[in-house]
Amino acid sequence: MNASQLFLCRALCGAALIAGCASYVSGETPPGGPPAGTVVITPHGASVSVDGSMTFSATVGGSADAGVDWSVQEGAAGGAIDAEGLYSAPASQATYHVVAKNRADPTKSDVAAVAVVNAWVDITPPGISLDENVNGSPNYGAQEVAVDPSNPATVYLSTAYQGLWRSADSGAHWVKINTGRNGDALDAGRVWALAIDPVSPQTIYACSGYGVLGLGIWKSTDGGVGWDQLFTSNPTQNPTISINGSNSPVTPDIFSFDLDPLNHLHLVATFHAGWKGFSGAGVVESLDGGATWVLHAPPDGMGLEQYVFILNDSATWLVVGVDPSAGTWRTTDSGRTFTRINGNFHSGGGCQLHRAGGGALYLSGVNGVFFSTDNGASWVNVAPGANRSTAALVGTGTTLFASNSNATLAGSGSPLYNPTLYAPPGTADGGWSDYGSQQYANGAKRFAFDQQGRFLFAASWRQGAFRLATQ
Repeated sequence: MNASQLFLCRALCGAALIAGCASYVSGETPPGGPPAGTVVITPHGASVSVDGSMTFSATVGGSADAGVDWSVQEGAAGGAIDAEGLYSAPASQATYHVVAKNRADPTKSDVAAVAVVNAWVDITPPGISLDENVNGSPNYGAQEVAVDPSNPATVYLSTAYQGLWRSADSGAHWVKINTGRNGDALDAGRVWALAIDPVSPQTIYACSGYGVLGLGIWKSTDGGVGWDQLFTSNPTQNPTISINGSNSPVTPDIFSFDLDPLNHLHLVATFHAGWKGFSGAGVVESLDGGATWVLHAPPDGMGLEQYVFILNDSATWLVVGVDPSAGTWRTTDSGRTFTRINGNFHSGGGCQLHRAGGGALYLSGVNGVFFSTDNGASWVNVAPGANRSTAALVGTGTTLFASNSNATLAGSGSPLYNPTLYAPPGTADGGWSDYGSQQYANGAKRFAFDQQGRFLFAASWRQGAFRLATQ
């Protein structure tokens, strides 16, 4: 574990030593208040971004003079704190300690740990507009982010009405790449689904939501320059997709798709609009990179606008609905039958599955982060609580990151908040913490992680693209 992950443990251990033989835990206020003269700092463990700031408060029990004097244990190297408890972090990432000393009785004090962590860096391409009224209506700006599995310094960012962008240097510089055949189809819609073939990374799949030049699934085999439609040559003029030469009830309005981690030619996709003759929308499947497709009809109640994920074997999929009535469904026979397993659903602002290894799975969703060790048959919420509906989710090997997305087109007048949560893998509620102190009008829709450079990338509606250096 790195220093920022250990700060809570160190804070509690240090507090216990300072508290000595007191009958309460430092940092916790007992019923009736702390003993006379005792100082308690709130919060007692926190994180703040480098060069960021946050406010601590202190209470003094049973004293007419409730004033405290603040200091940083490590001196100027650990930052500064003013008389009102406003802490200003230094530029160096480490765990530091703020001290509140009883002004009337300097023998009594409390210490709180603060982990100073790396800050998110805005890497939005200069050519992308985040103005809601530019290029489309509405313009969501950044949509999806993905890294090239063979060269993780190569990052792809999809947008609303502004095409697909690529960086060869982890987001320092960008170039728009959908400049070839049918590239304008991506400019004409919201590219809210994006995937890179892990075996042939020049092969990229994308959709163009609300695209006036073609819905369906678009495929590029030259790294995103030229594109071909996998469903029909002209879906805007054909109300039903032509799959293998025969009409089907499927509309071309794609919502999500997933590539099989065990078979790079195996794709499954779900839909933004209902199927003709059905109460919702099912799943389509291809075993040959999108050349041919098989339809899997939806059971009653599965709804539409689902996220679909292939789990630990090619036949087991998860379908996450957009509301509690739809909930989450699972198939273990490649879509021949589906079973509703719970009421978890996504907020509309994103949903992401993290395969943690050893069969462990993490899933974002409304009201928490969900964990499974039985290939998705059952799930436990490991991050319940208010304000923890998550969209983006990823693991770095030592840390889980999740982001609370508004699922709305948050604009300049929207309230700001810290959307990022983090925890060691397997952590139940209580181990999750706010990451740093940066605030935004919306959280991330999608995370992508570069295992080599240890960079975490985020795409967020109307906020742009961001990069975080992890340890």
